[in-house]
Amino acid sequence: MDEQLYEIRIRPTRPGERIEIALTYPPLVAPGGAVLFSPQPFLGGDLDNNVLRELSRALAGSGLPVLRFNYRSVGGSHPVTPKTQRYEYWKQVEEEQRHETVLEDAREAFDRTKGLFQPHLLCGYSFGAYVALRLAESRAPELPLVLIAPPLSRLDFSALKRRTAPALVVMAGSDEFEPRLTDSPAGLIGSARLTVLEDAGHFFLGHEQALAELVAEFLDEVPELELIA
Repeated sequence: MDEQLYEIRIRPTRPGERIEIALTYPPLVAPGGAVLFSPQPFLGGDLDNNVLRELSRALAGSGLPVLRFNYRSVGGSHPVTPKTQRYEYWKQVEEEQRHETVLEDAREAFDRTKGLFQPHLLCGYSFGAYVALRLAESRAPELPLVLIAPPLSRLDFSALKRRTAPALVVMAGSDEFEPRLTDSPAGLIGSARLTVLEDAGHFFLGHEQALAELVAEFLDEVPELELIA
């Protein structure tokens, strides 16, 4: 972690808590903060994902506290049952498209910002983009939203077309899992801004900083976000 930034991890200990969270923050923080949503754990997604860590550093460096979290059965989060194995459970979620427990974890993460900061931005990467959108639809339709490499061909992102709050969609030009949007992106993402990082693959290896800069540029145009330089 950068010298000017701090990070703490909090495992679930109180009644009703299931997920492990990480909070990244600078010495001086803005009144609002960001919640980040990680990729599918079956594919290795967790709060230490390279994209989420770079975004955390960049956003916290701008003054925003940032909360990341592990879905159930990942890292320090509680398993679904005492004998549940991470990859076994998440493979079933992937194959059967069972997302209600995922959304429960997302709602808990959102609720645990209370006492820490007021959520001002939601940002999801890959599968986490779908989770962020679903959470925004039910809990925070007014918040700015950033969706990175969303699996538009595999999951339902129709709610994005109904949003009126600012939204940014970042696609990888060489995405190994998602075909490049070349036909009619407006038909899939509505009024959201679309940006493509041409040489990036789905994992954005070597492109993390460029990705963070795109998000920072987007935030500069959202006046209600009060940042502390």
